[in-house]
Amino acid sequence: MRRIKFKGYLIFLSGLFLLGSCCTKMECVSGIDTQVVNLISFNSQEVDTIYVASCLRGAGFRTLVDSAFASASYTFGDALVINMPIELNKACDYRFVFSHSGKKYDITNITTGMRTCNKCFLTSDEFEALNSYEVNGEIVHSGAFEIIDRYQLEL
Repeated sequence: MRRIKFKGYLIFLSGLFLLGSCCTKMECVSGIDTQVVNLISFNSQEVDTIYVASCLRGAGFRTLVDSAFASASYTFGDALVINMPIELNKACDYRFVFSHSGKKYDITNITTGMRTCNKCFLTSDEFEALNSYEVNGEIVHSGAFEIIDRYQLEL
């Protein structure tokens, strides 16, 4: 009788361990509230000084919230990467002006959605993920902020 109880407890504890171990396999990383922007098809001279302005969303860049200067700090594959001094979020629109070339890029209409990760037996985690945004009026569906040189606006 005692041996059966021990075996039952052992099976029960093993089951709890197996069910619980699958729930923390992945870190849920949000694509919004980020400070990273990937620059694609730019040369390194163009990205040494970039003026970044955050403005109230939908205000036509007339209501400045914050501004700073940035530069690409490293490469990741084909992209030059800016570690932004300003956090990007859906409450603002952003203007990037590249001092060396005079190129201007606007990131507007940022949309997000809730995603589930670590879905497991009786539990899951949710995080806010980037769905889309516009660069100079062209819609980009991506989980990361990217500016591709082809989106250039004339000043």
